[in-house]
Amino acid sequence: MFRTSLLLIACLTLNGCGLTKIPESWHDNEINRLDTVGLSLEEARTKATRRGFKCSENIQFNRTIWDGGIERKVNTLQCYKKSLDLICPQTRYVIFNADSKSGKVLSAGGRITEFTCFSA
Repeated sequence: MFRTSLLLIACLTLNGCGLTKIPESWHDNEINRLDTVGLSLEEARTKATRRGFKCSENIQFNRTIWDGGIERKVNTLQCYKKSLDLICPQTRYVIFNADSKSGKVLSAGGRITEFTCFSA
């Protein structure tokens, strides 16, 4: 029993996958802690950068999104952060949508992209 547990732990640590990955709920909490709703996109960029995200230099202007059945024009900024895994990294994104007229962030959302360890 002890040998099996030791072997399992050794495999997981040597593999490298999963050691620095976080669940989606933690990522959602990280986005909420940024507290960017109501800020400008530049202020949101600064907050995200301070938390280790790298943000795109380009803002996508006048994108159309549907918010509760209402069509809105927004400017979008996307930032990302990669896990430290070299073999199968996880990339976490935060997307800021700002009102195209006022420039204030209306919403901040995110997604996670998982890379498999043995994909081509």
